[in-house]
Amino acid sequence: MDPAVDYETVGAEVMNNIFETLVNYNGTSTAGFVPVLANCVPGTQQCTNEYGNSLVTLVNNQPIYWTFVISGNASFYDPATHASWGVYPSDVMFSITRTLLWLQTPSQYVYNGWIIGQSLLPYGNPNWDGGLHAPWNNTPQNILGSMLVNDSQFCPSAAMTNAHGCITFKAAGSGSDWPFFLQLVGDANGGAIVPCGWFTAQGASVPGFNGTSASHGDGPCLLPGGATSTNSTQFQDYLTSVSPTAYDNVISLGATSPYAPQPSVRWNTVGSGPYYLQSVDQGQGYILQANPAYAQPNCAGQPNCYPAPGKYVAHVNVAWEPSSTGGIEQYIAGQADVAGFYPTDIPT
Repeated sequence: MDPAVDYETVGAEVMNNIFETLVNYNGTSTAGFVPVLANCVPGTQQCTNEYGNSLVTLVNNQPIYWTFVISGNASFYDPATHASWGVYPSDVMFSITRTLLWLQTPSQYVYNGWIIGQSLLPYGNPNWDGGLHAPWNNTPQNILGSMLVNDSQFCPSAAMTNAHGCITFKAAGSGSDWPFFLQLVGDANGGAIVPCGWFTAQGASVPGFNGTSASHGDGPCLLPGGATSTNSTQFQDYLTSVSPTAYDNVISLGATSPYAPQPSVRWNTVGSGPYYLQSVDQGQGYILQANPAYAQPNCAGQPNCYPAPGKYVAHVNVAWEPSSTGGIEQYIAGQADVAGFYPTDIPT
């Protein structure tokens, strides 16, 4: 259930309900998007109408800087404490940083970080540091330097007063064009946003992010250096002084604990999506419960908006059947509302 490493279909179907991404696909379109945690989709007329520009900055006629205004309506929800709190750019930076830490450990393409890493990191093959950061150069400077938080050059002033601020991605890699970059950040495998404070309180921390003072981790966190903006002296001092080896112990967890580098959040998690994970029985199934703090994404008037709170099924029990026959029999008997099985032309 950890979106920084989960990279398969069954996990994705759970994560898409528990977590949210900045944007998501507009129905079946592969080139149309709706805002989810973002107030608008960068590069669209909606952003221009709200903020006076498209929030995409071109360099040499290529879209390089993508700015996402974080909705003030979105909230994380902790079912253990029933606490809810807002989603902030620091959560986005924390989430993407975790994803990029393990994009090549234990080897490339085992985890999902390479998907967004191709746009954000300078691909190379450094010989220093024992090659731990090769070939993606996922050093603290390259990871954190690919994201700007509440940078006045890109973040509209209205985003600071009427929303929760901005995160700007410097997508200088191979996937910076439209709509490819939006496809990357809209993928829950690596692009799902998790709560920085809560994850840190569970021991699933990232060097530099010091969590939150709120009880149980149920609150927003600051950027490395205790900052709220990447323009700040505190953040810049951290960025210039932190050694690549500061991340090494965390990166190495990807090899020593395959598929669960930080096991405290493998089956236990908190998100901002329409559901929270009530329970999971490995190999048997899981139960989702409606998130009482879920807020409709800010896409009023847009096609394929998510339903408003309370307008969707409140309780979902998913059972993994060892055979298609078992699922079909439960469906016929009225014990299941939906049964999925392989088409007859696909060998099992």
